[in-house]
Order: sequence, then structure tokens, then C-alpha cells
Amino acid sequence: VGDMADLEFVEVPGSSDRDTPLSGHELELDLSSVNELQNNEEIGDNDAHTEEENDDDFEPFQSPRGSLDLQEATRPNARKYAHEEPQHENWPKHKKHVFILSNAGKPIYSRYGDESSLAGFVGVIQAIISFIQDDDDTIRSVRAGDVTIVFLVKGPIYLVCVARTGEPPSRLEEQLNYMYSQIISILTSGINKIFTQRAQYDIRNLLVGTEKFLDSLMSWMDHDLSVVMNATHCLRLDSQTRNLIGSIMHSTKTPNLLYSILIARHQLVNLVRPRKRALHPADLHLIVNFVNTCTAFRASETWTPLCLPRFDDTGFLHAYVCFISTDICLVKISTNPNDFYKMSECRNSIVQRFKSGENSVFDILKHALKHQDYSSAEVGVPGLLHFVYKSLAISQITCPRMEAPYTNRHERKRLFRMYEHVHEKAIENQHKKYYHCSSKETVLAWITGGFHLYATFGPLESISNVIAGCNSLLQWIKAEDTKLFVLDSPVFT
Repeated sequence: VGDMADLEFVEVPGSSDRDTPLSGHELELDLSSVNELQNNEEIGDNDAHTEEENDDDFEPFQSPRGSLDLQEATRPNARKYAHEEPQHENWPKHKKHVFILSNAGKPIYSRYGDESSLAGFVGVIQAIISFIQDDDDTIRSVRAGDVTIVFLVKGPIYLVCVARTGEPPSRLEEQLNYMYSQIISILTSGINKIFTQRAQYDIRNLLVGTEKFLDSLMSWMDHDLSVVMNATHCLRLDSQTRNLIGSIMHSTKTPNLLYSILIARHQLVNLVRPRKRALHPADLHLIVNFVNTCTAFRASETWTPLCLPRFDDTGFLHAYVCFISTDICLVKISTNPNDFYKMSECRNSIVQRFKSGENSVFDILKHALKHQDYSSAEVGVPGLLHFVYKSLAISQITCPRMEAPYTNRHERKRLFRMYEHVHEKAIENQHKKYYHCSSKETVLAWITGGFHLYATFGPLESISNVIAGCNSLLQWIKAEDTKLFVLDSPVFT
């Protein structure tokens, strides 16, 4: 491939490598086929019932979820696989297990089964980790045939993932970090102080009804590329409407307001923030998962404590959550626990202005939700099947909907795992250009200081056609960037 012409460099949002164009001879080639991966089991949306322990002599703090309606979440045996134990015939059939426990061997969470029945099982896990720690070492991963076991030690909390999905250990470790962050968002890092004072304390009574957030997050990470890329996925929307929404949200500033966020399903519409306090994508993912998981949020306005680990993991902020439409959620985050009524007044003002006019913001958002997905064919690049583009400057991604040949769940999951594989090879091994060819598709990864591009073509496409296609793709992204990304997010002064 050394005689191929260089890629024409097209500047796109966040790009900064104009002087380092992609050339064919710099490609890192991977021509090996990748085995097709089986689908993960779906997990249920409901939670298991966890009995609170009587522990009158030690109450470090109350569960911060008192403002939520957890009646549905705490029904006995509400979680889909709560009845399964390690001896159950279906237990080994699940592709990915996640276990969370304390350093004293107390079970905290299990993706499948009821964690209260896994005391002996997690005790073995705790013994393995402790045995390695006794030699002043840390166990990170174990490979046994097609099974990968990843360990993550976060102070007194141990997290373990057992997977047969073909994902690299670094990817599984990242998922465990997200699960840990989800726990911190509920309890703050003050949980470490609890274990310091009493190692045998069972924190499950503080997590009653919140298992659904962990379940949902784990499921989301298994199919959403924005989490894989550690970026935000934005609703495709014309810039005029997005700017109008930002202006309306900005006009409702109150003294203690930190962030004002508008979310459409799992996508960001717009965000207003302090000038020097950008919201980390990982924190935004936790917020999106939080508001989309609990059905109580859809019934009424809600005021609840929420910790954002990347912002400050030591204390709570206070989140006002209200679905102003079926799939549109307004989130306002304040530093003052007494700001509920101020936030509610802001919401009323925003909704009133969203409804005003002949072609109201609500009407435009409703239309955008129905037509926001675009196809690879709209890009106009011959042979292009799918792509993922991430702007590093704004930590946002865009990708088309999956179409033929990715028409069923198995093929979509296989492509998702392919992106994970290519992402791992390109990022972990610091390849700026990585070319992967399998029996079903060709994937080119282009890594620069300004963007990451993963473009998928048919298996018979030549490298020169793939490179030409990437040129055209970058030109299309540049032309559509104001619709695909939130480029001018308003800031509070």
C-alpha cells in the first residue's frame, strides 16, 4: 500500500492535525478475520428486593433516595433473573456477569441472581483479591479459554466482571469504572469512610431500589457507542433551533444553578454551564442513565440529591428532573438543597416559551425526534456501511443508524464489538491509522489530535476506495457539523 496517495485533509470540528495527513503507507494493517460474537442476554428493567438490616447502633447517613418513589423498584423478585443462583442451569449461559462486593466479602450487587444468596461466591472472589494483595500486588485480569475475568479495586469496594463477549480487558475495566461511578453518584465517596469505621457494614440498605440504575447502565454500555468513545451523542437539530433553546434555558439563570440540561431520550439537545466548569461526558452519561431509568421521573417533578463523580465525588448536588414531554427531559442542577421551587418556576417559564409561536420549539423537537436518525446513504459515500466520528475538542460523537447488512440484533452487536476491537487496537497501541479487514467488512480507524474516525465499508472495497471515501465523509461532516454537534453551548457568567 506504499504507493497510495495521501488522504486530502479536511478540517472538521475539533481537528488540529492539518500538517499530518493520512497516507496509505502509514496504515497499521490487520487482515485477520474476527470471530462472530454471540449476543448478550437482555436484562430486566426492574429491581430485586433487598431487605434492610436492623443496624440501630450504626447509621452513618440516610439513603439519599428518599425523594424517589421506589415502590415499584422494591417489589420482591422484581428483577428478571433474581431467582438464579450459581447452581442454576442458566447461570453459566449469561455472556457477562458483574459482581460488586466490599473488601470484607459482603455482597453489594450482582447483575444476575440475588446478591444476598451469593455470600459464598463473593467470599471466594474476596479471598483471591486479598491473596494477591498480601504480596503487595494487584490482580487486574485473568484469561481462561474464552472467558475474561477483570478485577477493579476501588478502595474498600471490589468490582469483578466475568465475560465471554470477546471484549478486551481494558474495555471491561472501563465498564467497571462506570459501575463504581454509578454507586458514588448515589452515595458519594463518603462510603469509603463508612468502611473505614466498620468494615463489616452492609451498604445494601443504602442502595435499596437503586439496582435498576446499575442494571440499566450495564445494558446501555453494551450497545451505545457514545459510552465506548467517552463522548456525548447529540440530537440532530438545526443550529437556529438549538441556539434558541440555549437562549431560553440561559435566560432562567438562578444564583445557585450550575447546569441546565435538555435531554431527548439518550441524546443531548443543549446544555448551559458555568464558563470554566464543563460537564464531563462520564457525568452526563450518569445523568442520562439516571433520568431514563426511573419511571417516577415521568410522573411528576422530582428533586433529588445527586453526586457527579467527575465534578466532585465528596458531596451531593441537587437535581431538578422533569419530563416536559414524553421523551424530553429538563434537568437543572443546583448547589442549594432548597432551590426546588425556584427550579420549578424556571421550568414553567421554559415550557411556556417552548410552546409559544406557530412553529413552536416543542413541535420542532417532536419532528426532530422522529427524523433525527440519518442513514449512511445520505452521506453519499459509495460503499460506506456505517461510521463513528468523535470530535475530541467537544467530546461529542455522531453516527448514522445501522442499516443493511446490520438489520438484526446479532449483526448490530457484532459490528459494535468490531468497533470495540478496532478502538482498542488503535488507542491502546497508539496507532494513528489502523486498517482492519474481515470477511464481512473493512474498517479504517483514523486517530488524530482533533478527532477519531471509524469508517466501515464492504469487505471487497480497496484501500484506495476506503481512503477516498473517508475524504468525502469528512467533507460531509464539516458541512453538517452545526446540526450534528452542540458547538456553541451557552455559558453562565
